[in-house]
Amino acid sequence: MIAVRRVVEDGERPSEVMRSLGLCRTTIYRWLRAYKKKGPAALLLRKASGPRPKLNAKQRQNKVIRSFRDKETGNKLKNGNG
Repeated sequence: MIAVRRVVEDGERPSEVMRSLGLCRTTIYRWLRAYKKKGPAALLLRKASGPRPKLNAKQRQNKVIRSFRDKETGNKLKNGNG
């Protein structure tokens, strides 16, 4: 949002803003296009999309617990304590 504000409101050149903030050319121009098309709402942070998890929260928790138990059992067997 800072980069877009500096270009739109402060009148700085995109190339100057890119250099000062360490942004690539594609990024700043993509942000500017989004801002011009949909306004400030287009620049709000939103959750990244990606594949849906195959396990629900409870299943993930059980998997972690099992892996700890398996590791403990494996260490006991390896050390002759099991």
